[in-house]
Amino acid sequence: MLPPGWTEQYSKTKAKPYYVHKATNTSTWDRPMSSSVEQQSILTFLASPFVPLAEVSQEDAGVSSKTATVESKRKKAQDPDTPKAKKVRIKHPKPSLASALVVTADMVAVDKGLAPFVGATIYELGGACAVLVFVDPAVHKLLADAVVFVSGEGVLERNRTFKMGGKVCTRHRAEGFFREVSQGVVGKDLDGGYAFSGQTLVAQSLHPSLRALLDFINTFVPHDKFVAITVNSYLASDSIGAHGDNDVEPDEKVGVLALSHGASRVLSFRPKLRDNVALKQLDVATAHGQILVMYGEGFQDKFTHEIRAKTAKKIADEAASVAAGAASPDTAGPVRVSFTFRRHRGAAS
Repeated sequence: MLPPGWTEQYSKTKAKPYYVHKATNTSTWDRPMSSSVEQQSILTFLASPFVPLAEVSQEDAGVSSKTATVESKRKKAQDPDTPKAKKVRIKHPKPSLASALVVTADMVAVDKGLAPFVGATIYELGGACAVLVFVDPAVHKLLADAVVFVSGEGVLERNRTFKMGGKVCTRHRAEGFFREVSQGVVGKDLDGGYAFSGQTLVAQSLHPSLRALLDFINTFVPHDKFVAITVNSYLASDSIGAHGDNDVEPDEKVGVLALSHGASRVLSFRPKLRDNVALKQLDVATAHGQILVMYGEGFQDKFTHEIRAKTAKKIADEAASVAAGAASPDTAGPVRVSFTFRRHRGAAS
């Protein structure tokens, strides 16, 4: 038996079944949970206290790496004929896959923070963290107006370059950061921009379409409202590497809330500590108009998320599918625009 609202379908290309929850526009290869035992397991994880994970700081990791490099060069200079020792690869256990369930009143009784998300699909990742996915029809008109604005010339900056470790890198996407700016002056970093990877996106003032979108999203977090929006626009060949959003405070349960427009992309979540078998992995396909929530205290300390670039073959196959009318341009086009809502209490690293 499947949980209420779920149906089983069959993929001819993969030659295996998959499962669809029509109300939330969610699909998964993994059979959704249905038994009372599995239901109880997710209630238990929701009630679990937040326990921070001990990790090596970036500074300590950098020092260790430099020390190892210096030691290696010293040994090579002393005895250049010594064969290079074979590097031992550490095999980490592969994380199990997150299971899908629908948020119910029973879950809200355990965790009141889930109240705005009843009916959403919830993927339990372990460590008292989860990913919530749902679609709200009320957001579509607001979303369309916001996309028209951010698609205007010069609003987003594409393929921004930056230096990391002395190397010039490129962020393969278009991006922009929007919040209330002092005296309404656009282009002046008067209230602090969005900082990450040693760079800062200058704060632009909120356009009315973005203000309307922000007000709508804040109905889900009325007691801890967002004040800013990061916008990323991805072509099929664009990507964003595995990372955590370090501007999110550890005690924020709804730390990141993202809204998708346009093309579907796979958003991957992986545990930061690969030896922690209690944490799970998840690949979730974004959908047009979908709202995705990274839920749980310390989520960004425990998991990374990323979007990988599509291969040339996959891009060509999808373009042919759209041209043949097999897919709607609204949901399978070349561009995905992501609106991520932030409280902007501090800069991300």
